[in-house]
Amino acid sequence: MNDHPGPRPPSPVRLGAGGSEGDWMPVAAGESGAAVFRNADATRYAKCVPAAEATALEAERDRVAWLGDQGIPGPRVLDWHFGDTGACLVTSAVSGVPADQVSAADLQASWGHIAEAVRRLHELPVPQCPFLRDLDTMIAMARDVVARDAVNPEFLLAGFLDLGRLGSADRHADLALLLANARETWNDEEPARAADAAFAETYGIALDHDRLRFYLHLDPLTWG
Repeated sequence: MNDHPGPRPPSPVRLGAGGSEGDWMPVAAGESGAAVFRNADATRYAKCVPAAEATALEAERDRVAWLGDQGIPGPRVLDWHFGDTGACLVTSAVSGVPADQVSAADLQASWGHIAEAVRRLHELPVPQCPFLRDLDTMIAMARDVVARDAVNPEFLLAGFLDLGRLGSADRHADLALLLANARETWNDEEPARAADAAFAETYGIALDHDRLRFYLHLDPLTWG
């Protein structure tokens, strides 16, 4: 495995996002060496990467902007900065609480709304999506990451939706990660199975468990 960290991401201030260093508070480390910051009043987020990762962040910027134009709730692109030291994407905050930070009872109460939101996303017309993330793309990415011995071990037990990876794909790729992450909140297997069934009914799909397992194992290999 490649356990050598890349260059430290630049701060929003050094990349021209405005304010002083004290106006931006680090909140999380992102994938591929990215760093995430929140401004003082929690209305904006900045994702910063070294220059070597700027192309990937630019692609994420384009996906955020495109999805917003489709009427799907999410962040809005507020600013973009690029220079010799790196790139920084500034987006609006999204109101609400992340699903992985709520109790099992609250997640269960919200489960139907989550299923409806995912269905709405997946109902966007495929021909209109300018981004591709089909199986051939994912397999090629996985082969490259594995060949470079660069699989990120932090992604071997969990996955998450990220607009940087938005694109036309088999919907089971999203559902596999969503349902697997939700299982970390349920108390045991019985409520987890009930939640899967409730999600499938609300979403309107017969879950293909073989495909869910396939994508759950494939996704970690594409993070390097």
